Amino acid sequence: REATGSWSAAMARGRRLGLIPRPWPRPPRAPLASAPRLALALALLLAVAPRPAAAAKGGQQRKGGVAAAAAGEAPVCEVHREGRSWLSGCRAVDGSDAAAAAFRSVRRLLGGTGVFSRRLLELRPVDDLHSPSGFGVFARRAVTKGELLMEVPIGRVLWRETLDLSAWGVDLPPNSLLSEAERLFLSLAALPHRAAAGGPGGDSVFGDYARALLLSSVPNSTVFWNIDQLRWLEGTDAHELTVHFLSRIAHVHSVVPQATELSELKVAFAQYHKRHFRLWLGGSSFFPDRVEAAMLPGIDFCRHQEGVAKPSFNKARQSVELRAVKALKAGEELFVDFGMRDQTDLVVGAGAPGDSSAGVLMPVPLDTDPNAGIKAKILEQLRWPAEVRLQEDETQELRALRLATMPREEFSSWSVGALAAGAPLAVSRAFRTEVLAHAYLATECGKRGTAAAR
Repeated sequence: REATGSWSAAMARGRRLGLIPRPWPRPPRAPLASAPRLALALALLLAVAPRPAAAAKGGQQRKGGVAAAAAGEAPVCEVHREGRSWLSGCRAVDGSDAAAAAFRSVRRLLGGTGVFSRRLLELRPVDDLHSPSGFGVFARRAVTKGELLMEVPIGRVLWRETLDLSAWGVDLPPNSLLSEAERLFLSLAALPHRAAAGGPGGDSVFGDYARALLLSSVPNSTVFWNIDQLRWLEGTDAHELTVHFLSRIAHVHSVVPQATELSELKVAFAQYHKRHFRLWLGGSSFFPDRVEAAMLPGIDFCRHQEGVAKPSFNKARQSVELRAVKALKAGEELFVDFGMRDQTDLVVGAGAPGDSSAGVLMPVPLDTDPNAGIKAKILEQLRWPAEVRLQEDETQELRALRLATMPREEFSSWSVGALAAGAPLAVSRAFRTEVLAHAYLATECGKRGTAAAR
């Protein structure tokens, strides 16, 4: 709470990024009522504000999507460790050679138990800051709708059930208090380190995945920015989120300082932030609908696009499948929906904003409401996200904002029932709710506009 400055913001972001467990899947988002264009323009100022100039150490950047830094004047990630860091491994080969080597590594990982066919798919380097790996996945032949594109057996998915840090030479103390997401990116730091050095874990089932990661580009995340560069983000959600992540990365390193270096942990976190999925993998006896944070080898080489193919768990086959949601032509790129990413996530993950369609996410105000506990439980039961998404011409999940801002005199079973059913609220019963909801939007957008102007 102290790191982020806002409890609701920390909870909303933490749940969505896997740092706080959330035992339900995110519901599909439907467009709702429009927000005032002036307020939306102020919110989006943050996404289009110019980036700070920063000199890149070394001066050279790789082409073909294998660069470790963003193009232009964005701050540049530099990670060195005597030829054993991910960055040096990335620079050791040409872009096309790296794609071929990464493809072979994933095929060896699946070992004939999954689907990642050379006859169907190919990896190509792409020049995209927001690509998780620096590669794109393209169809070699025409693909029909519903066709199986990739399949990863559950034993080849890197998640809480397959994590074995002790076997990989990482011994956690009993009071480490690391979340599952933090254990995941700790393993991502340990595996490539041991694969390059030939230590324990380098020959494990995920050793080939580690070698594929060695060939991937390092995202230009804000966790690599220096103090002067981070000062440009002061007063923004990206700054609060970066400070929170830096504190957690430092905590993970303090738990196992001999397992990996802090710079390697930062690289691992940047990879996790860009590559991880949130999906149902069978649940557990106590939480049958539990959603897991997981790394899906092969599938995570695809570039992100919302509303396209999503990986899903096939319980009968005990595997994660990716099927085409539309027909693809030969040579057409395959995109995958990694989950919701707004401009703040894109800035933190890649050091640059993305397409304007990503919009801006704002947490709903539950901090000071006397009925905050009850409202939070209602949000959980209805499986509504505790965030509002502002896009160019619409506001999504305004119903969650209405519930959060609903004053005590209007907080009744009738009003909540109408919201849950999607029925319009009568002005006579919810006048103050509408006023407070739109006042909150205008105020928060104004704050972001002021920060962008500074």
